[in-house]
Amino acid sequence: MIGRCWTVLLMFSLTLHSQITLTEIMFDPAGSERSDEFIELYNHSENAINLNGWEIGDSSAFDEIVAVAGQGIILNPGQFAVLLDSDYFSLSSATYDSIIPPAALLLTIDGVTFGNGGLSNSRAKTILLVTADKDTLAGYKYSLGNTPGYSDEKIDLAAGNDNSNWGNSNRLHGTPGMENSLTPKSSDLAIGAIEINTNGNIAGNPIEYLLTIRNLGQLTTDAISIIEINDRNSNGLIDDGEILRESLLEASLPPGDSLQITGSFLDISYGRHQLGLGIQLAADEDLSNNFSFFSIFVDDPDEKKLFINEIMANPLTGFEEWIEIYNAGVDSIDLGELFFADSQDTIPISDTTKFIAPAKYVVFGGDDILRDQYNLSEGDVIVNSKFPALNNGFDEVRLLGPGFALYDYVAYTDDWYGIPAERGLSLEKINPSFNSQMLENWTASVANAGSTPAEINSVFLEIRQSEKQLEIFPNPFSPDNDGFEDFTAIQIIQESDVAYMNVRIYDLRGRLIRFLRNGERVAASSSILWDGKDDWGRTARIGAYICHVEILGENRSLNGELKKTIILIKK
Repeated sequence: MIGRCWTVLLMFSLTLHSQITLTEIMFDPAGSERSDEFIELYNHSENAINLNGWEIGDSSAFDEIVAVAGQGIILNPGQFAVLLDSDYFSLSSATYDSIIPPAALLLTIDGVTFGNGGLSNSRAKTILLVTADKDTLAGYKYSLGNTPGYSDEKIDLAAGNDNSNWGNSNRLHGTPGMENSLTPKSSDLAIGAIEINTNGNIAGNPIEYLLTIRNLGQLTTDAISIIEINDRNSNGLIDDGEILRESLLEASLPPGDSLQITGSFLDISYGRHQLGLGIQLAADEDLSNNFSFFSIFVDDPDEKKLFINEIMANPLTGFEEWIEIYNAGVDSIDLGELFFADSQDTIPISDTTKFIAPAKYVVFGGDDILRDQYNLSEGDVIVNSKFPALNNGFDEVRLLGPGFALYDYVAYTDDWYGIPAERGLSLEKINPSFNSQMLENWTASVANAGSTPAEINSVFLEIRQSEKQLEIFPNPFSPDNDGFEDFTAIQIIQESDVAYMNVRIYDLRGRLIRFLRNGERVAASSSILWDGKDDWGRTARIGAYICHVEILGENRSLNGELKKTIILIKK
C-alpha cells in the first residue's frame, strides 16, 4: 500500500514538472553579449513549482537557477520566468527593465554566463532544463541567423520543442516574461503589406493605396474598421485631429486568410507627410500589429514655382559648369526633395535638407570651387559631385519633383544666345516666370563678368501687373544688347476658358515684320516677348510698329482683336 502511494506521488510529481517548459531563448541580444542573453520558462500546471536546485545548461555545462533578491524561486501557475545572466545585474544592464512585466518571475544563475561560455551566435546549442532530481524536462536546439535582438520563440507553449513549433520573434528584444509574439491569439488582425501608388502624388489628387489585412487569430472575424491617419507630428501615435477618415468593412475573414482592400487618402497638402493605416477589431488581443505608418511627399509643381533661371554650359577654362535655380513662389522649398536631369542623367539636387527661400537664387554645380570662382556665399551654392556635364551647343535640362513631376524644362541651343556663344558667357532667362521652353524668353548675359550667379539676371525684364487687355512694357524699348530694355513684354488678358491667339508685329505701312504667335493656346494671362527682330533675325529700324492680337475661340473663330503701338528706339 505504501509502495503504491509512493508510485502515484512520483508520477504526480513528474507530471507537474513536465509542465514547466522552455518558451524563449535570446542567444544574440541587441545589447551586450555578456549581460543581455536570457532564457524564458512557463508553468503550464495548476500548481506552484519550487525551482530550487533546478539547473539550466547547454549539455556541456550547467548553472543552478537561483533567486533574484526580493523575488523568490516559486513559479506560479500560468506564470513566466525570465532567467537573466548574473552579469545583467552586476553590470547594471537595463535593456529589459521596461519590457519585463511585473507579473513575471525574475531569476538568474549561479554562474557568470549560461552554460559553457554563454549562448553562441556561431554554433547552435541545445538548451536543457534539469530538475533538482537531475531529470531533464525540456530541451531545444536554437536556430542561427536571427537578426540581433530577435529571440527564438515557442509558438504553441503546450506543444513539443521540435523546430516547427519555434520561430524568430516579431519584436526587438523579444517578449521576456509575457506571451510570445508568435503565439496565436483567439482574435488577432494584422496589417500585412501596404502598396502606395506613387505615380503623381500631386496635391489635390487622391493618394491610392492597396492594404492587405491578415487574420492571425484562431477565430473568424468581421466588422473591421479601417482608419486613415495623417501623423502630423510623426510620433507614430494617433493624436487629436490626426484621423482623416474611418470606415467599416463588413467582410468575413477566416483564420489564416487575408484580404486586400483599396482606398485613397484625400486632400493631402504639399510637403512630406507621415501617413498611416490602421485596423480595429473589438476583440483584437494584439494591437501591436494594427497600425503601419509610411513617409510620402506630396508635390505641387503648379503652386511651387521653381525655375531654371540661368545656365552656364560653356565656362572659361578651369571654371565649373552650373545652373541657377530661382524660387518665384511664396514658400520655402526643400531642394533635398528634388532632382535635376539632363538628356542622360538624373541626380538628386542635395543629399541633405536644403531650403531655398522665396525670391532667392541657388547655384547648383559639381564642385565646391564654385564658391571661390564666383565669390559666392555657402548658402548660395549646392554641390553634387554627380552633376552632369552640360553640352555647349544643345542640351535638355529639367527640374523634377520628389515623384519626378516636372517643375521646369529647358531645351536650349546655340541660337538661344542671340549672339555667337563664347566661353564664360551664360544663358539668362529674361524673367523667371516666363515659359522656359521658348527661345525668345532667353538670351546671352550682358553682365561684365559674363554671368550673374545667385543674382538678378543682367537681362531681367520686370512685368507690370495690369487690368488692361493689352499692355506693352517697356514702351519705348531699345534692343541694343546693353542689358537695359532690350526686350518688350506684350501682356494679354482674356476671359475665355479655351482660347487661342495670333500675335503679329506690323510696320506703319502694314507690312508684316514678325509673327510671334500662330494659333497657340493661351491662358487667361499671357506674356510674350519681342526682341525687336523681324522674322529673318534682323533688328528692326527705329520707329513705330503695330502689335496686332487676335483672340480665337475653341473652333478657331475670331472672338476679338487688340491693337497697340510699340516704339523702337536706340540709345
